[in-house]
Amino acid sequence: MKKWLLGIVALMVCVSLTACNSSGGEIGKNGNENKGASTTKDGKTVVTLSVLQKDPNGWLDQAAQTYEQAHPDIDIVIKEYLTTPDRAPGQALHIGGDINPAELETYRNTMNTELMSGKGPDLISVSNLNYGQYADKNLLADIGELMKNDQNFAIQDYYTNVLDAVKHEGKLVAMPIVFWIHTLTSGLGPSDLQVDEANWTWNDLLNKGKEMAEKDSTFGVMGAVSPSSLLSKMVLGEFNQYVDQTAKQAKFDSPSFIQLLNNVRDMYDNGLLSQDYDKLIEDRDLFRDETYYAPVMLYQALQTNRQILNLPSSGDKNGLVFSSNLMLAINEKSAVKQEAWDFMKYLISEEMQSHPALFMAFPINKTVLTSVLTNQLKNSSVQTQAMGGDQKSDPNTDRSVVDEGTIQKITQFVEKPGRFLDSDPRFMSIIEEESSAFFEGKKSAEEVAATIQNRTQLYLNE
Repeated sequence: MKKWLLGIVALMVCVSLTACNSSGGEIGKNGNENKGASTTKDGKTVVTLSVLQKDPNGWLDQAAQTYEQAHPDIDIVIKEYLTTPDRAPGQALHIGGDINPAELETYRNTMNTELMSGKGPDLISVSNLNYGQYADKNLLADIGELMKNDQNFAIQDYYTNVLDAVKHEGKLVAMPIVFWIHTLTSGLGPSDLQVDEANWTWNDLLNKGKEMAEKDSTFGVMGAVSPSSLLSKMVLGEFNQYVDQTAKQAKFDSPSFIQLLNNVRDMYDNGLLSQDYDKLIEDRDLFRDETYYAPVMLYQALQTNRQILNLPSSGDKNGLVFSSNLMLAINEKSAVKQEAWDFMKYLISEEMQSHPALFMAFPINKTVLTSVLTNQLKNSSVQTQAMGGDQKSDPNTDRSVVDEGTIQKITQFVEKPGRFLDSDPRFMSIIEEESSAFFEGKKSAEEVAATIQNRTQLYLNE
């Protein structure tokens, strides 16, 4: 377990920052064949991309630079709302990001205003936005149609299960350039834990964990997760029970949600759930919330004896759970829609998807899986040995060689059908923010439920 963690941390450390600034030109007046398109002084067509924050390894900048070199008539202008923080060489990255909620709200409001006014960038990062709301107002282009009409695009080269999962009302309006996979693992063997993954709920998990932990007090149900974070995951898994987005009705003041708050708190108070990592490090956690940020992490997980399970849900949405920290949409009002699609297509091309600066993520282009995994294993192995880990193994062993059987097992796993973390991130923020007051003993369950109900209902009514 410690070697696995060391290898992943080493992989995070080893990726160098080789950011190259894209040559953003000065935006001028209309003057090319695209009506309404902006051009630079030297006549280049401008394609704008707005992101909350660029990747720290400079992958987007490098993609823009190499694309511009191949398309001298195009100028890719990337607008970053939060400056990517500098870090010293060798300093580890926080994979999940560390974004101030107020700054995120500013980005959301800016995108809302620009898109609703018929303006805005040609390409928009919607990873932290409710893209479904924009699609309902016909503000986002149908990427599926752009794919269909592009004779040079081969849909079979991509993870169509992930694309299907991200669709809104049957239309692909957002492209996950990369993705992560969220699962649950269990230290219980199949004989001790038999799960109907299509129908099991969080209550099933907690009840089974409590039953097993009471039989052997050395086990914990789950560790390394805060009460507020766990609560938001539970709500997300059974989202339709608490939010009816069609009717715009929240249901957080219900007795069932109040009971959920109390049950989660009681299990933390009794030590069955924990925020610390002790049980995880000792491999004595019955259930573990796992996010596979990259193929190498899934590869390592498949080498263990832990069962990999789908996250619990309410039964109406099951399978793997995907998310993305780089998901782009095309502005329906863009005057350079085809150019925007062409750049998006380049971002998901074999060239850019296999680029070493595309850090800690699954590529949406499945043709590069083997090369990406091989490179990640090579980097992880070299750095682990350099840091003093795995001293007993043969230094001449090439751990980057992955047999075909393992590749096939990983491919079969990644290609399973699933769902996307499709809840508006703002709902989850509200739940985590407000429930922390309850878990810290500052407010009652009823008070917190009422506050969450009021805030979510106000948001639904906007």
